[in-house]
Amino acid sequence: MELVPDKKIVQLWRSRNWPPYHYSTVTCALAPVRGGTRLRFTQTGVPNNDYRAKRSGWVTAYWEKLKRYLER
Repeated sequence: MELVPDKKIVQLWRSRNWPPYHYSTVTCALAPVRGGTRLRFTQTGVPNNDYRAKRSGWVTAYWEKLKRYLER
């Protein structure tokens, strides 16, 4: 949906179990900080009945793995 190099990525995202044609909006905002980059992640439009699963899913499927990879 939007790409601002070195600053922001906005994309539509959906889960298989959501109603047809229902998408959420995922935003990754990047900002320089001392020693690296800060990533601010937001997701809007997640169905209420799937919020908990998506919240924990992002942590276990993406953020923990990304952290381990970057720490190598």
